[in-house]
Amino acid sequence: MNDTEAAAVIEQIKAAFFKWRSRLGLFTWRVTLAYDRGNVLEGHPNAAAYCEADYPYRHASIMFLLRDFKGDTAAEVEEKVLHELLHILVVEMQQYPTIEHVESVVSWLTSAFLWTQSAILEETAAGGAEQPAGEDYSHLYPGIAPLPV
Repeated sequence: MNDTEAAAVIEQIKAAFFKWRSRLGLFTWRVTLAYDRGNVLEGHPNAAAYCEADYPYRHASIMFLLRDFKGDTAAEVEEKVLHELLHILVVEMQQYPTIEHVESVVSWLTSAFLWTQSAILEETAAGGAEQPAGEDYSHLYPGIAPLPV
């Protein structure tokens, strides 16, 4: 993959990341995106990307193996990015496998889907459609301010 191709893929990854970050309620997380042109992600031989997340500190890193995105459509890139972002939502359950944490993760997922629905309704309304804008679900996590982009 040459520099121009890599830059184009990185732009698609970033676009998908920024589209889904707030929709999933990840504005309270610090997420680092990293890119590798190698042939394999160490420890993850079949992965196009890999997410490491630390729930208590709300930090996550996603490494993208650019060669596995070559020739992908924008929708395919978006699906891969979304998949990695969803790992962040379930990391609490992975790190703390108790019923309380399972319930917490499911509650977070519920909020994420409501935020997604709200974003879609707002986008539809902004496009001139005759549908009401979505509700503001930020009250579900009071006291947690979004992190700057």
